[in-house]
Amino acid sequence: MIKKLKSTYHGGIQSGEKIKIQGKGYKNMEGVRGDLIAEIKVLVPKKLTDQERKIFEKLKQISTFEPRKEQTL
Repeated sequence: MIKKLKSTYHGGIQSGEKIKIQGKGYKNMEGVRGDLIAEIKVLVPKKLTDQERKIFEKLKQISTFEPRKEQTL
């Protein structure tokens, strides 16, 4: 059975990071739920509307984020 979970996470979470959601895993032999380990997958739209593109361009102008500096190998 697939269930959707809605949750909020810290800003800066990256695609590929793993998070633990307490009490949402499989049940054990005693019927107690374990923890669910989920991998974050960030999806980016393939096509943007004109308004979305303008917003991203504005963000690019004011942002101090430099993704190449943030990368670790």
